[in-house]
Amino acid sequence: MAPSSPRPALPALLVLLGALFPGPGNAQTSVSPSKVILPRGGSVLVTCSTSCDQPKLLGIETPLPKKELLLPGNNRKVYELSNVQEDSQPMCYSNCPDGQSTAKTFLTVYWTPERVEGGAPRANLTVVLLRGEKELKREPAVGEPAEVTTTVLVRRDHHGANFSCRTELDLRPQGLELFE
Repeated sequence: MAPSSPRPALPALLVLLGALFPGPGNAQTSVSPSKVILPRGGSVLVTCSTSCDQPKLLGIETPLPKKELLLPGNNRKVYELSNVQEDSQPMCYSNCPDGQSTAKTFLTVYWTPERVEGGAPRANLTVVLLRGEKELKREPAVGEPAEVTTTVLVRRDHHGANFSCRTELDLRPQGLELFE
């Protein structure tokens, strides 16, 4: 049996991978802002920065429409991300002589309900059942569509009463407002 010859492609592949992915180094990528809550269809400015002065690459990876805003310097780029329709995690990346690194920003999209069971983020959405102006029941909107039931003892003075429901999207903890 003849000895097998070395595979020259394998060392070349390893060298290529080492060049593309040099591993951890001192380069640091940062993103600002790190968390954003914005209305569906909205836009946001995202800044990608790196700690090295002369990055080989600096950019953002996202399926969202993006436009780079021109700034002086090599270690910072600002992108306008537009038409944000759903939650997303764009990732800034840099490739510097001393290593590669990444940083993510977390985009949370909200929208007010077009129907009673609509709206997002669901964690901030509540369904309220009413008789006239009196609140009968309040529950978090779970699932799509959300389902909330209650039992009402009917009395004579309820004749002609108006039963209804509404949803409340409470974004006050994020510095926005309560949408009904």
